[in-house]
Amino acid sequence: MLTHKNLYSCADNSFRAHDTQSSDITLGALPLSHSFGLTSMNKACKYGNLHVLMRKFQVEEAFQLIEKYKVTDFPGAPALSIKGRIKSNFLFKIINIEDD
Repeated sequence: MLTHKNLYSCADNSFRAHDTQSSDITLGALPLSHSFGLTSMNKACKYGNLHVLMRKFQVEEAFQLIEKYKVTDFPGAPALSIKGRIKSNFLFKIINIEDD
């Protein structure tokens, strides 16, 4: 069971782990019914980030939103980036993905 404290802690830990800045603009393409999507949204709300939500992930729409809002944070599952890479290498030119 997720408590309010669990949700708060997830958002707080995500903020610190990903070096989030209050000026970040997040593209929300993950389902909010999943813990990863919910944590991403809670993190953006808790720290005052702009959160651009997508109803459903569409590669072309994601590109347009990234350019329009100058997105700096794009949390996602590997399937999202693979889908984007198949459609176009443009995704990885816009988004700076750092190797750990």
